[in-house]
Amino acid sequence: MFMASESEGNSKLNNSLKLIAKTSFIVLVGLSLSKIFTYLYRIIVARYFGPEVYGVFSLALIILNLFLAAASLGLSDGILRFVSISRGKKQSKKIEHIIKFSLIASIVSSITASVILFIFSEYISITLLHNPQLISYLKIFSFMIPFSVLSNIFLSSLRAYEKINLYSFLQNILQPGIRLVFLILLIFLGIQSNPVAYSYVLSAIIFLGMAYFVFKYGLPKIFINSPMRIKERKELSRNLIRYSWPIIFTGVISSFLWWIDSLFIGYFMNVADVGIYNSAIPIVALLAIAPELFMQLFSPMINRAYSKSDFSLIRELTKQVSKWILIINLPAFILMLVFPGILINLLFGQEYIGAEFSLRVLAIGGIISSVFGICSYLLSMLGKSKLILIDLLMVSMLNILLNFLLIPGYGIGGAAIATLVCIIFLMTLLLWQSKIYLNVLPLRRKMISLIAIGLFISAISLILDKLVNATFFSLILLGMIITIVYFILLFATKSLDKNDWMILNTILNKFNLRKIFLDKFYIKKIWVIDAFSHQKSLKTS
Repeated sequence: MFMASESEGNSKLNNSLKLIAKTSFIVLVGLSLSKIFTYLYRIIVARYFGPEVYGVFSLALIILNLFLAAASLGLSDGILRFVSISRGKKQSKKIEHIIKFSLIASIVSSITASVILFIFSEYISITLLHNPQLISYLKIFSFMIPFSVLSNIFLSSLRAYEKINLYSFLQNILQPGIRLVFLILLIFLGIQSNPVAYSYVLSAIIFLGMAYFVFKYGLPKIFINSPMRIKERKELSRNLIRYSWPIIFTGVISSFLWWIDSLFIGYFMNVADVGIYNSAIPIVALLAIAPELFMQLFSPMINRAYSKSDFSLIRELTKQVSKWILIINLPAFILMLVFPGILINLLFGQEYIGAEFSLRVLAIGGIISSVFGICSYLLSMLGKSKLILIDLLMVSMLNILLNFLLIPGYGIGGAAIATLVCIIFLMTLLLWQSKIYLNVLPLRRKMISLIAIGLFISAISLILDKLVNATFFSLILLGMIITIVYFILLFATKSLDKNDWMILNTILNKFNLRKIFLDKFYIKKIWVIDAFSHQKSLKTS
């Protein structure tokens, strides 16, 4: 009986891991295009308009994101959790009410936020940030708030239904692609008055229409006017609000936390320094690709498992996904750590080379956050939205204090150090809380060997950096060498477990590469695993 239960658990885990891996290919294509479009957009703004305009644009985006987070009321996260759980229990009436309620509330809140931003744009720009150039950006950006908030409701519904291919196409390809096209078109037409801000608004309007179209025709029919008792509706609405309202502040504080350094740089220094510092942030954001590959399906998957009290599946999924994130991110992290100047010069130009030290420091925070940030999804699954809010409040206060202390003396490097300290503090909190409430830590023993490999390659790369002239071609060559050596060491140190080999086999079979790659490695590995499993089953029986 125990063996049957264990076999069923392994089957569930294998199927879930395979689904996450297969979905990650779709997401990878989307994220790759998203990053290309986003980088092209930012590079055009940075190079065509210069550091000052790029700095103003960065500040305006920070303010916009704060208002978007507040206007969303946390309902996007509420939909993801409650619709996923309701799907697991096959409660279609609840799903209909959750989405209807969220749409109505979002319309009211987003219009209110739009009006407030428009009215107070001068006060924010002149009184708070001492930058009159911000006024026009904020006024134009205010018009896109309702369109963006409603789009997010439709996108969250797609994620809750695990339609990751549709979600990825919309969020990662269509949205940044439309924005880039509008920017190029406005520049080509010679529009001199805020083409950057207008490209955001126009793309948001078009995107809402497309998101609604996919929501309507890409999901099972949701709005079927299923009767639901008033008492049940009120109780469900209360539960949704009870879970979502802390996320209003969580979203605002989270946005504020990750952008507070830019705000303080703008306050203590100038917008050109904001622009220089923000050349490092998009590069570090590359480390967010790996978590995004898996989180888009991981989150609804663990919520459904939680509705069935399948904690063993949640535990194993968490450990395996965190390991995959570390495996993927280590080569990129090493490049950022060892060759920050070349990366900045290549993407943004010599004017932004002052962010070299900041990129190194932020990259350390980026890889820590990418691996252990998965704990926030576990706490969210448990409904601990208030706890996450308290964590972010503490970290935000620490960040404000550190920025006040470090930026006046150390400039943008001080801002990067403040962010790193806060990331370490936040991830420590999340790890501790995941252990207490769920007895889950996103760690496997073989991750120690991965870290050792990363340290070894970093040391070798630092030596090579002193011997090789820093050029675009040398960066490509060194990047290829680092990646090849990294994967050779992965196999040589046996850092991959049976789940990794299973997924690798699935991937290579998908692209008909098994004969080329795995005949020498994987077949031997499977033979050992099968022999061990057979021997173990004989002993058990």
